[in-house]
Amino acid sequence: MTEGRISRREFLKSTVVGGGAALTLAATVPAVKAAPGPQGGRILDAQEWATIEAATARIVPTDQDPGAKEAGAVNYIDQQLAVYYHNAQQLYHDGIKRLDAQSQKLHGAKFVDLSPEHQDMVLEDAEKNDPGFFGALRQHTMEGCLADPEYGGNKGRIMWKVVGFPGRKLPEGYTDLLNCAG
Repeated sequence: MTEGRISRREFLKSTVVGGGAALTLAATVPAVKAAPGPQGGRILDAQEWATIEAATARIVPTDQDPGAKEAGAVNYIDQQLAVYYHNAQQLYHDGIKRLDAQSQKLHGAKFVDLSPEHQDMVLEDAEKNDPGFFGALRQHTMEGCLADPEYGGNKGRIMWKVVGFPGRKLPEGYTDLLNCAG
């Protein structure tokens, strides 16, 4: 690790310790049932799903620790677009089209078909030239990695394990109303 830079693990830990939006979301929003797999979801079609999955995998890449792909961040994003982020649906549909158009223009292929290095270049371009879409994508990726798994991401609490977060605990004698049959 170079001086002045923090590791991904430390960044993720600081997000959790700092009271990140993902953990706040987990405490305030009821869970939804899991969306379909990579064939497409509730809002994202199969091509959009693949593009967002590839983009999230570059935002929180797999290294010695699991990344956004293993955490299922794309599933979280699709679920939240269907249930809570209705106003961001068109932003995602249009943003994915722009991401693919820029990928074609710069590298002659769709985003999902680019090398990781070229995907990073396209995402850096999106960060500068499409900040609304990129900002939402980055925020939702982090939420999908760190939110309670019942919201569709953080499969198997995989990212909580990376940062050493034990998960939500209720005080003795309380019942978890979100997980009660009723």
